[in-house]
Amino acid sequence: MSMWDLTIGFIYLVLIMIMAMMIVSSFRKALMTISLKRLCSKVNGRVSQKGFRSFPRFDGEHGSRRVAVFFHIAKTKKAHPAYLLCTVAVDLPFKLFLLRKDEFKYLEGFNVASEVGPPLEGLKDGFKAWSDDGKTAGLILDDSGLKEDMDCLGEFPSFLFGPDHIVIGKQYEGRKDLSINKVVQELSVMERMAKRAEALCRR
Repeated sequence: MSMWDLTIGFIYLVLIMIMAMMIVSSFRKALMTISLKRLCSKVNGRVSQKGFRSFPRFDGEHGSRRVAVFFHIAKTKKAHPAYLLCTVAVDLPFKLFLLRKDEFKYLEGFNVASEVGPPLEGLKDGFKAWSDDGKTAGLILDDSGLKEDMDCLGEFPSFLFGPDHIVIGKQYEGRKDLSINKVVQELSVMERMAKRAEALCRR
């Protein structure tokens, strides 16, 4: 077999691998879209997708607040995992980012200090925290009701409070993460968190 034949064979192999990856990716996104469309039966909203290369997202209203469920691709050194993000609208005068300890892989490529604020010291509840207003953020960190709500969302290692959304995130692990009842329950907990956080800041 000549070098030319080996080269052509290698090119064909690469093309087949690329096509297989594209098919798998398209199928995965199709399943995500189906799951998010089923969510519309419980939460008033719509599913959109900008193109076949993008991931679907859900935008809607739960209770009296705007909510969204979408995906983000994290570009780390070793892989490009998909992260599931859920958001609920809120009105807070500060930003607070909480990350469960031992979950620092979620910070790769994200400069928390510049995006949110300096780290807060002395936490004893299993979280690392950053905020642009440590005093006001303390109202959130010290509230037992919000701690219980975050425990209810124990699968999610990261929480961002304010200024206009509460955002929770986790690495996407498959269709079980988009179970209708599961997502509705998570959005309900987040809506409760938003109301409680706003009430604390009005005191």
